[in-house]
Amino acid sequence: MFLLSPDELATAAASRIRSQVRRIRIIAAVVVPVVVLLVGVSTSLPAAIAVAFVGAFYYCLIFWRLSPRRAGRAAVRRQLADNPFLTGSFTVDVEPAGVRVQTATSSAAFAWAHFPYRAQADGLILLLTGPGRGATGQPLPLRAVAEAHRPHLLGLLAGHTQLIS
Repeated sequence: MFLLSPDELATAAASRIRSQVRRIRIIAAVVVPVVVLLVGVSTSLPAAIAVAFVGAFYYCLIFWRLSPRRAGRAAVRRQLADNPFLTGSFTVDVEPAGVRVQTATSSAAFAWAHFPYRAQADGLILLLTGPGRGATGQPLPLRAVAEAHRPHLLGLLAGHTQLIS
């Protein structure tokens, strides 16, 4: 049995948001300079300088505000506000037949076909229903597994799931 802290839930969410943030940053890195160049070419020098400063400000704001960890924390805050039972204790049994999960409000058994993918984050393994952004997941904090049992767990996961980044 283990408790999932909001930080561990945020880590799990952040591991799924990284590619989305990367795409937005790439778009921002292309769009802002292009807009600054187009305005600079079509206007006077003082207006071009003002647009360059505004563009640089928004560019930095996007990079500062938009991080996977920050987006993950926001997603977890929204989920916990809707359902405080999510931070209760979990019992997760990982077996050759599949995964069994029990919480204060539910109990479920999943065959390995339900979680064909996994992602690894800081001290956390996230079992996933698919490789895309819309996949749901079951976080498994490694701190809940004794050091002696981790190789067995990782071997079991490697035999049934595909690692994605």
